[in-house]
Amino acid sequence: MWIVYIIESEKTGYFYIGYTRDVNRMVREHNAGKTKMTRDKGPWKVVNIQKFATEQEALAREKQMKAWKAHETVKRYVDYMAANPPKDNDVQGKPE
Repeated sequence: MWIVYIIESEKTGYFYIGYTRDVNRMVREHNAGKTKMTRDKGPWKVVNIQKFATEQEALAREKQMKAWKAHETVKRYVDYMAANPPKDNDVQGKPE
């Protein structure tokens, strides 16, 4: 299973979107400063995840979300998903 995740900097409010098979490992790497784009902006917390059966699906969704570019668009999405979680949590939703 592949996961598209959104993390938010607790320091700056900046969002980062990525995809992986292991969200916990990626959050540890972001918090340890191992990722160039997120270095010096942490600590980070997961605010949304979406699960996909294939890497291709996850990559397509990640690209779509990164194309939003605007911080406010990502923030509106995160807020909407927090208030309206999917009925089938195996498809997408907030982390447990």
